[in-house]
Amino acid sequence: MVTKVSSIGLRGMEGYRIQVEVHVMEGQPSFTIIGLPDLAVKESRERVLSTLSVMNCDVSNEKVIVQLSPPEQRKMGPFFDIAIALAILKEKDQIKVNFDEDTAFVGSLRLDGTIQSVDGLLPSVLAAKHLGFKKLYIPTTLDLPLASVPDLEICPIHDVNECLGHLEGQNCLSFTKRDDSYLSVVAEQDNRNDFAHIIGQEQAKRAMTIAASGGHHLFMTGPPGCGKTLLAETYPSILPPLTDEQFLEMISIYQMTNTTPPSGHSAPFRAPHHSSSYVSLVGGGSNPRPGEASLAHHGVLFLDELPEFTKKTLDMLREPLESGQVHISRAVGTVSYPARFQLITAMNPCPCGYHGAKKRYCTCSPKEIQKYVNRISGPLLDRFDIFLPLVPVSMNHITKNNTTSTDLSTHVAEVRQIQKVRYGSDVLNANVSLDLLKSVGNITDHQIKIIATCAQKQQWSNRVQVKILRLARTIADLNNEEAVTDESLWEAMTYQRNPLTKKDRLSVVYNDNVTN
Repeated sequence: MVTKVSSIGLRGMEGYRIQVEVHVMEGQPSFTIIGLPDLAVKESRERVLSTLSVMNCDVSNEKVIVQLSPPEQRKMGPFFDIAIALAILKEKDQIKVNFDEDTAFVGSLRLDGTIQSVDGLLPSVLAAKHLGFKKLYIPTTLDLPLASVPDLEICPIHDVNECLGHLEGQNCLSFTKRDDSYLSVVAEQDNRNDFAHIIGQEQAKRAMTIAASGGHHLFMTGPPGCGKTLLAETYPSILPPLTDEQFLEMISIYQMTNTTPPSGHSAPFRAPHHSSSYVSLVGGGSNPRPGEASLAHHGVLFLDELPEFTKKTLDMLREPLESGQVHISRAVGTVSYPARFQLITAMNPCPCGYHGAKKRYCTCSPKEIQKYVNRISGPLLDRFDIFLPLVPVSMNHITKNNTTSTDLSTHVAEVRQIQKVRYGSDVLNANVSLDLLKSVGNITDHQIKIIATCAQKQQWSNRVQVKILRLARTIADLNNEEAVTDESLWEAMTYQRNPLTKKDRLSVVYNDNVTN
């Protein structure tokens, strides 16, 4: 007789069904786990044997074979302890329960039979839902918002005996919910970060509102002290809170890396230092783990002093910017992590920072400037929707500003709701397919011809032309226009004026007297 119990394995964030098969027979005493287990899985043997001893189940004189299917997939992590122990107890006729195919068990055992949590527990829970399981037994934990997972009965258990009692119908477990503020109440915005506190820069605020509304990538250039970093750090204050599904995805990534997540339903904001390696930025390692790009999933990745990052590190972002995924290949296989983020970058126009400024003298030679901007590859620049040159604000032109982050976030939420109704999902204009945009975006053939004509002169790629269409749709939504107007289209095209190209760089002047 062979007993089968279901569990869940992980490849990165992707879960797959594990069938734990156990056979206890006469023969030379042994305990063998097969099915490409890693060291953590092999160590399950000692934890399971100790638990069985506590429960007066002796297999020391028998041959125990544990098969983890599918056998060709490498198994990692101590996820399968509970399933192995239950299968052995069933094989030894110490329990009289049947294990349904739609019930799974995930968790690691302590030596006394109690059950402890494991890294990757929340991704396992989300995977159980996607794999069609109806019931999932997990360690008791108060650190994760597990009560919010729909269509899945979650049974938290303290030890193996409690699990058996629930399986036999002897007791009823109830999930101890966290305070509702953890999941249902959005953390109040930090009053220190508000667009009302930023003097001038009205055009920048307009561009950031457009970017937030449609999920567009933003590239800022300007001399030191013009407010690039402050604008980027204030940007999250106008983003809408994450949905429950987005929140769970975000929390699951942070749980895998033992990183403290943002409070409430706030979108994540990650700002790695320019000395960061490509592994820390996109993920990797011998046992691949998520990087900053994945930690910014459903949020913002801010790269300040962009040219100071290595060119290799920056080019690693091209794939996640296009696909929203990070794929890491190793000899044992490939793992994938989600990385659907908004990229915001900031840089000076030259090494000294004052190229084009009227009141400061630039000390850089043309060769030094060209070498500086060439650190950023053309394919990466091609993936930005908005190029925003910033200028210093003159104290002589400061006016009272009553536009708050709350006001802007209201507009952003309204525009995102318009997109949700139009596309029937949470997809934003920045990520919508061209076919869907043409079919429901109210864009005329004449406007497409306008872009094509300008593209020949500006040498825009096809990718840039599509980005302009998407950006124009967002601007029209922000202006509460059902159809894309020519004015919205022209505004979108002005945001593709790249100050790093030679012809545009010569025309951009950082005038200290401009308030913008």
